[in-house]
Amino acid sequence: MTWPFLERIRQVAEGGKLRVLAVSQDNAAKTKAFSERTGARLDTRYDPEPWKASDALGMTTVPTLFRVSPDGTIAETVEGFDRKALEGLARRAASLAGKPPAELFRPGDNVPAYKPG
Repeated sequence: MTWPFLERIRQVAEGGKLRVLAVSQDNAAKTKAFSERTGARLDTRYDPEPWKASDALGMTTVPTLFRVSPDGTIAETVEGFDRKALEGLARRAASLAGKPPAELFRPGDNVPAYKPG
């Protein structure tokens, strides 16, 4: 569910200082087929079973998003589908690319409504 929105963030980030890098726990063929269905062009790395990279990062939820600072430290972690956090990442991507904020969620998107708390 998150992949298409990461693609939108990637598009907004083009030309700026925020890079979107995806890590898939599926194999390359499955990930490629999924990306083609969703139209995503995310730069993707693979963490095959037994998911050593995911384990090293302490991941227990998919998706998990990490915003990594320029110095390589994890500045923010988002676990699960978090509409508000994704909107924040889209605003940051636009700002770092010198673009106006873009609408991440659009009418017709099948996404859960934001429920605080």
